[in-house]
Amino acid sequence: EVNEGPKVYVEKINIEGNVRTLDRVIRREFRLVEGDAFNTAKLNRSRSRIRGLNFFANVEVTQTPGEAPDRTIVNVEVKEKSTGQ
Repeated sequence: EVNEGPKVYVEKINIEGNVRTLDRVIRREFRLVEGDAFNTAKLNRSRSRIRGLNFFANVEVTQTPGEAPDRTIVNVEVKEKSTGQ
């Protein structure tokens, strides 16, 4: 039996850096929602899906501690590709 340690839940998902792209477009690709048990595989898949949109030059996903020890905040920072304008 594998003990994965205490369960941690997603308290909040913050999205930054998107100017032209709506938050909901990014959230739609996310495999985790606020309140879900945190899952590294789903987080990695989410990052890949957001990159796969091909709107962004860069996608960084980090975690910071939440309000309680069993909570984490997921921070998504994107840098949009220039549209050549």
